[in-house]
Amino acid sequence: MKNFTASLFFLLLFLAPALLSGQAAEQLEITKKLLEEERYKQAALVAREAYRNGVRTGDIGIMAEALVLEARAISEDGANAENRRTLKAVEGKLKEAFRFAEKAGRDSLLKEVAFWSENLMENPIPPPPPPPPFPTEGGTAASTDLKINFRDLARLKTFEFNTHNEALNKQLDELKLEKESLEKKYKSEITALNLGQAQQELILARKQQVIDSISMARLQDSLLVAQAQTDLQLQETELARQRNRMILLFVIAGAVLAIAGVLTWLYFNSRRKNRIIEEERRRSEDLLLNILPAAVAEELKSSGKAPARQYQQVTVLFTDFQNFSRTASELEPQELVNALDECFRAFDEIVERHGLEKIKTIGDAYMCAGGLPQPDGSHPAEAVAAGLEMQAWLNQHKDIPFSGARIGIHTGPVVAGVVGSKKFAYDIWGDTVNIAARMESEGQPGRVNVSHSTFELVKDLFKCSHRGKVPAKNIGEVDMYFVEA
Repeated sequence: MKNFTASLFFLLLFLAPALLSGQAAEQLEITKKLLEEERYKQAALVAREAYRNGVRTGDIGIMAEALVLEARAISEDGANAENRRTLKAVEGKLKEAFRFAEKAGRDSLLKEVAFWSENLMENPIPPPPPPPPFPTEGGTAASTDLKINFRDLARLKTFEFNTHNEALNKQLDELKLEKESLEKKYKSEITALNLGQAQQELILARKQQVIDSISMARLQDSLLVAQAQTDLQLQETELARQRNRMILLFVIAGAVLAIAGVLTWLYFNSRRKNRIIEEERRRSEDLLLNILPAAVAEELKSSGKAPARQYQQVTVLFTDFQNFSRTASELEPQELVNALDECFRAFDEIVERHGLEKIKTIGDAYMCAGGLPQPDGSHPAEAVAAGLEMQAWLNQHKDIPFSGARIGIHTGPVVAGVVGSKKFAYDIWGDTVNIAARMESEGQPGRVNVSHSTFELVKDLFKCSHRGKVPAKNIGEVDMYFVEA
């Protein structure tokens, strides 16, 4: 079992270089296709990986060809940049490829390096002299376009050994000639030497020279492999540094995007809150305007209070439905409220259109006034016109369950102001309010009843008919007039 395991281990150890060499050759083909497709960055990366596999297997032919392809990819990728750094990198790759190609003895690869150096380098590498024919099994020169494998490398070393052997034979011939000359010169000493020992020493010297030559070649190969491994480590270190830099950039970009997202969310959230606050403020103002006149509401917002004021001339209008209590007892609660709501909504529109100020409603009574909070000289006529329009609206809406409304109007001085701290209201006080209520109670359904003071202010605008006097508390008798529609 142990022998089988050991055999399997040595078999894998023997096959690993061949597998890596085959993978490197396939990577070189992929690099050429990427160069044809003008994908230069990917071509440089694949060529670099093929170079590493060549380093691992010790195949200097693959290393040289990988360096040529990487130099082409770097040159094409940096063609637009045209900087010294790109030219220097290309020049370094081609020079290193030339050393490996020269070491491998591949004439076609040397020619390829020379060709690309002429196109890519400022100082091109001169083309190599034609190598001697490489003997093969068939007796013809071997094709230099074939990829070097371990058998080719052995043949190459055999060829180098034969070359050295021929050189040694030449040296041997020279030594023989020198020996003959020395024999002639020192004949007596040469004869004393043992010819067999001399030949043996010469053979040993020649073998030692061959061994030294092979050792020197191996040493040079080891140095080249060590240098290639060093370059590979440097490249891997540079790739790791660039990868860390990219990771850092991605982290920074993610942090910036997160901060931007938070700021954007805060901005839109602030806008949404401001919009809600603005809507609430507008709603509060609308509610305040439904309770108070605009001028009084503005005064309350600015100073926090609205003092009572004396107005010398204000027209007060009262309305009241006839037999409301009896009608209310006959209607359903919701039907009664709906009827009142429809009437008072119509009255609100009429009052607003005539520039009057709604004061309040008490049960079925509706009260408004003109000439406040801003004095206005046209308020008596506007109040009378509003009263006539209210009666006209009631006559047009026969479906209203009330039998009719009395409307009374009086013009005079009042005191106006805001009362209460909770559910506060804008109200008016004075004899003018009482007389206007008296005019309403003494009126008739469907008619507008005005006092003498109001009559004096509108007699030129409306036709009125005198209908007698009515006693008023603390004032005496007051003349009354019906306004003719």
